[in-house]
Amino acid sequence: MLFACQFAMNAAPVNNAVVTQALSALEHDQRFTAEQIAELHRLLQELDERYFDLQDQANDDAEKKIEALHCFGLARAVSALLFSQDPDPMVASMEVVYEASATTDKPVDLFDAAIQLLSGP
Repeated sequence: MLFACQFAMNAAPVNNAVVTQALSALEHDQRFTAEQIAELHRLLQELDERYFDLQDQANDDAEKKIEALHCFGLARAVSALLFSQDPDPMVASMEVVYEASATTDKPVDLFDAAIQLLSGP
């Protein structure tokens, strides 16, 4: 899960202190605090709303479409972090990889890197 969350954050960097703290906690195999989870949910909702607003406004505006996709990627990266905390490890793993794959237009890069990581040196 850590690998997929790191991939998501590299593909869609979220400049937010709670995101940084949560990623650090994940790197140290620690659970997120209730406050971190609440803040991540708030941020996710904000990013999703921004994405939907921009998507509604975009019409033929290429810049708004690009900004909407950017917000979508940021939201998916935050969502990946949140799913890493699911108590069911299978659900957590599947959802984190799914959300991380949505942060890029080349999800095959995530899958190739995961296969390489699982295959060892």
